[in-house]
Amino acid sequence: IDGFIDMGRAAMQDLAEQRGMLKSTHSRLLTIANSLGLSTSVVRFIESRARQDRALFLGGVVMTLLFVSFCLTWLR
Repeated sequence: IDGFIDMGRAAMQDLAEQRGMLKSTHSRLLTIANSLGLSTSVVRFIESRARQDRALFLGGVVMTLLFVSFCLTWLR
């Protein structure tokens, strides 16, 4: 059990390090975008649009899977 706890702690530490790396990368990208003349509001709009696109894609995937499963069930 101690081995599993150690593995869990190591995984949590790795995730914390990755989060820090991603946060610093995000910060650097925002700095670069601002230096290129993109305003913060434009960057936020792009991030919002990316979230909307992801939700739309996932909705399409779910609908497609439901349609395929319905067709397979109906054809049996």
